[in-house]
Amino acid sequence: MTLRCAGDSTDCRAADGRGDLPVTATEPVGIALLCDSQGRILRVIRDQLGLEDAFVPDRFFPALVDRESTAKSLSFLEEIRTHGAAFNWTLNCAIADQIVSIYFAGGAFVGYLDPLL
Repeated sequence: MTLRCAGDSTDCRAADGRGDLPVTATEPVGIALLCDSQGRILRVIRDQLGLEDAFVPDRFFPALVDRESTAKSLSFLEEIRTHGAAFNWTLNCAIADQIVSIYFAGGAFVGYLDPLL
């Protein structure tokens, strides 16, 4: 699973419109993860968002989203498993004590999922 933030840091605002992710880059930034076919994080490939405390190996991707987005995150993973890819899914994540909407895309290959945050 590869996760990466779409757009620049201003595209990643809290669901209520307050606050940005803790980054100040003017170019696209994100996080890339490798997950197994069930959505368990195997390795953090790249982290430009400073989310190393949340996105760690052995945690399940759906556990990282806000409770209200859990079902949607499972559907996102199923879309990747079924169709080989999923694009432009918005999920709410709890980051730095805020609910932040993040755009995800992902792809699958040989037993792995690659969601992009």
